[in-house]
Amino acid sequence: MRYFTTYSLAAGLILGLTLSGCASPKAEETHVNPPPPTEAQADAASIPVDAFSLQKSTFAKSLKFPGELSPYETVDVYPKVEGFIQQVYVDRGSHVHQGQLLASLVAPELEAKIAEALSKVKEAEAADSEAQAKYLANKGVYDRLHEASKVQGVISENELANAKMAVQAAAAHVESLKGARMATLANVHSLQDIKGYLQIRSPIEGIITERDLHPGALVGPSGAGADQPIVKIQQISHLRLLVSIPERYYGGIKLGSHVPFTVSAYPARAFQGVISRPAYAVNEKNRTETIEIDVSNQDAALSPGMYAEVQWPVQRQGSTFMVPTSSVVSTTERTFVERIRDAKVEWVNVQKGFTDEDRVEIFGALQPGDQLILKGSDEYREGAKLSSHLVANTK
Repeated sequence: MRYFTTYSLAAGLILGLTLSGCASPKAEETHVNPPPPTEAQADAASIPVDAFSLQKSTFAKSLKFPGELSPYETVDVYPKVEGFIQQVYVDRGSHVHQGQLLASLVAPELEAKIAEALSKVKEAEAADSEAQAKYLANKGVYDRLHEASKVQGVISENELANAKMAVQAAAAHVESLKGARMATLANVHSLQDIKGYLQIRSPIEGIITERDLHPGALVGPSGAGADQPIVKIQQISHLRLLVSIPERYYGGIKLGSHVPFTVSAYPARAFQGVISRPAYAVNEKNRTETIEIDVSNQDAALSPGMYAEVQWPVQRQGSTFMVPTSSVVSTTERTFVERIRDAKVEWVNVQKGFTDEDRVEIFGALQPGDQLILKGSDEYREGAKLSSHLVANTK
């Protein structure tokens, strides 16, 4: 009887342990993985997000654009007539004034033409004197015949008429020779004016930046076979700074505004220029517009050809919406912000404008005071319920 009791207790213990091992995993599984909520339960839940109140502000900042300095005026000096350089009075680096003598030429053919023209003038003067004498002689004959014709029967009418016609012919000859003489004189003056072109003078004030020709070189007008100018003059006391501004920033251009810039030659020095001349045309290839900035360079610290880094002012004429870049969502189909209205999400399409570090300008169907999600995501579907926490206003 004792043996049976011991055996029963052992069997019961084993059976209990077996049942306990089978039931424990099921209870634990039920506790760790509860069944998912239904769609109705999920829709009733509110997702907590940070939001901010939309406000307008004035956008103003400066962007860095590359620019290039060029002379305010530059002239390649060619002679107006062909000739040989006799002497050059300036050299590279010389400062010249307007009208200053730069070089002199010789033109032997021109001298020969002037001598020929002068001889023709003398011939014309001699012919004119002879014609004048003939005119005076014929007029004297006519005057005497006319006086004698007052006595009836002394001079026939035919003789008097012939004398009168001779005077008129002589007068006409004098006038024709006078015209020829004036033409020869004009030719002489023209050739003498051309001779004056052998003295090459500076058309502007500036600096001689190039001079590669020397006495004895044959030079001529530009486009008439001349390969090189005698000298190149650039006005550097007043420079032009050329900057290509992207099309999107064109609206912020203000003529007369002062613009700072730097050059690599003087990294610690700040220069200034004045926005003076826009091109009023956009380059179709790179969608930029070239703007000219006037720069005073009285100390000659700057040189044409230098590259500059321009601090270009960018600003809107009025106030716009500036929002954190994290609030704008971009997909392959649209760009939008997420507005919270009546605790639900609305997607509002926007267009981006200027950017400023961690902010971006947006345009869309928005109003001041609208609450936008601070960190937007396309996971917030339209119509989803949200509980927003308003953070500090973003301006």
